[in-house]
Amino acid sequence: VMVGWHEKGDDLDALAAHEAALGKRMAVVRLYEQWHPPSAKVDRAVAEGRLAVVSHKPPPTIGWLQIALGLEDRLIHELAARYRAYGRQVVFIFHHEPHDDATDLKNGESGLSVNFVAAFRRIHAIFVADGAHASAGGSVLFGYAATTPWMLEGDPPGSGDALYPGDGYVD
Repeated sequence: VMVGWHEKGDDLDALAAHEAALGKRMAVVRLYEQWHPPSAKVDRAVAEGRLAVVSHKPPPTIGWLQIALGLEDRLIHELAARYRAYGRQVVFIFHHEPHDDATDLKNGESGLSVNFVAAFRRIHAIFVADGAHASAGGSVLFGYAATTPWMLEGDPPGSGDALYPGDGYVD
């Protein structure tokens, strides 16, 4: 069992204080990033030997269709290179809780469900091609962070989630 941590603001100093008070070290750290290379917070969490579970969320001005069409490939290659360089296991999540931002599900601003799936798969393919994904010799795993109601939709549960990229893309 791994116990994880997240605190508003991803404050790693607050994490250290909580660990000192608990007398225990957290094995998993959940971090939220914008659409840019990993920040110093991610660097620090990984350097401290933690399993970093990191979301990268593009702004609405960079929609899922743009990513699916390859217009953000330069940044995605940079993300893959940075995560590969860590040499430690990291869980990469593209756009946490995307259901809230889908234009066809909740009047969001990021794009259609099919665009999300295509963007997720494109990012995954680049990480594989660049050797960052675990299947290609790297140490990056791909996570998917849906909101709870969507994880339970359909029969069997989860089969009704329009944004789920597929078992071949989520570790």
